[in-house]
Amino acid sequence: ENARQIVLTESATLSVVVLNEHQCFSPSSDPVSVTVYEKPPKPVVSVIGEPAFCEGGQTVLAAPSGWSAYEWSNGENARQIVLTESATLSVVVMNEHQCFSPSSDPVTVTVYKNPPKPLVSIIGEPAFCEGGQAVLAAPPGWPAYEWSNGESGFELIVRKSGSYSVKTISGQGCDSDASDWVSITVYANPPQPEITLDGTKLISSSDEGNQWFLNGAAIEDALLSSLSISETGSYSVQVTSTEGCRSALSEARFVSVASARNTGLPALKLWPNPSTGLIFAGGFTKTEAVNYRVYNLRGEQICWGYGIGPVIHIDLSSIRPGVYVLDLKGKDRQERSMLEIVR
Repeated sequence: ENARQIVLTESATLSVVVLNEHQCFSPSSDPVSVTVYEKPPKPVVSVIGEPAFCEGGQTVLAAPSGWSAYEWSNGENARQIVLTESATLSVVVMNEHQCFSPSSDPVTVTVYKNPPKPLVSIIGEPAFCEGGQAVLAAPPGWPAYEWSNGESGFELIVRKSGSYSVKTISGQGCDSDASDWVSITVYANPPQPEITLDGTKLISSSDEGNQWFLNGAAIEDALLSSLSISETGSYSVQVTSTEGCRSALSEARFVSVASARNTGLPALKLWPNPSTGLIFAGGFTKTEAVNYRVYNLRGEQICWGYGIGPVIHIDLSSIRPGVYVLDLKGKDRQERSMLEIVR
């Protein structure tokens, strides 16, 4: 080349001579060597982890190893960088001759937002008796839910005491923080009471919370642990706890209060008892018309009929085995007796 200045883009060793106005050449200059170093190749970024993840996670972007320096598009200069937020980044690498590579292809990392901490609503009461329930409801609109007891529905039906919380899950699989704990209290129902007969009184096995029933109807102001028997019928009792929880009704106890309008009349007789179905009732006067009715222990009438004294025949072969009450009503008397049907 014959210009005063030349541009070199490749390695070379060169010298120059100059010519004056008399066409005289100078001696050749000392040789000058120019070295052109190769640039590093375009780097490929590796993603260590997932390129898309939920808040609270992270992923690592890594440039190829073995270079003198690194420069990421966000200003970081380590070979590996940790990302916890969404970003699109590229990197250049530098060799020992301070030559920079072309920029890598951009890599996009996406961080999904977690759902907000849910607020649980209680449908019903947070405290109730056995046999009841409450419904816990998470905020609607999320693809999935995770309750602390392992259930996964939008609503949770609770029948047991405990503390419950829920997480909501987004369409990207991101969990919210757990909701505040919600406490549910289930009160135990009182045990089924038992009735004992003490002379003319019925005694409940519970000392308090009693309500007495006659033939299935509550007796007004009959709230003590004992009840004086005032009439024939089927008696039961129910216990209510201080939390308002009710027991099952006791087994019904039939109590007969026998009465005779004329104490001078002969005593009535009933045989056989137990019976397989055919029963005889005697002690009535001749030609005395007698009506009878049969009740179960709940006070429900099973059958009825009539006969003429002195002995009437009562056919109960069609009713189920069990204990029943027979109500006999003659001209001047009415009595009740317990009878048992066996097979």
